Amino acid sequence: MKKYFLFFLALLFANIAVAQQRQISYIDNAGSWYHVYDTNGKKITTLSSSAVGDLIGWSAEIIVTKSGGTRIEKLERILKVLNNKL
Repeated sequence: MKKYFLFFLALLFANIAVAQQRQISYIDNAGSWYHVYDTNGKKITTLSSSAVGDLIGWSAEIIVTKSGGTRIEKLERILKVLNNKL
């Protein structure tokens, strides 16, 4: 558990610069898809609800979901998608 927490912190710190440039402002739930928008209203990415699970909430830097894999796996997928969009 401690290993996963440290890994999560490393991912979070590695993406602070990215998060400052493109912060999550709004997530639109369109059926089985989540469309993620930044503070300028520009779409950052689109995520499949079957891949990331049910949307619980979000902040400027992170999306919180339930089911669809472990939390670490979901975070890795989300961060990978966000980094690929930049």
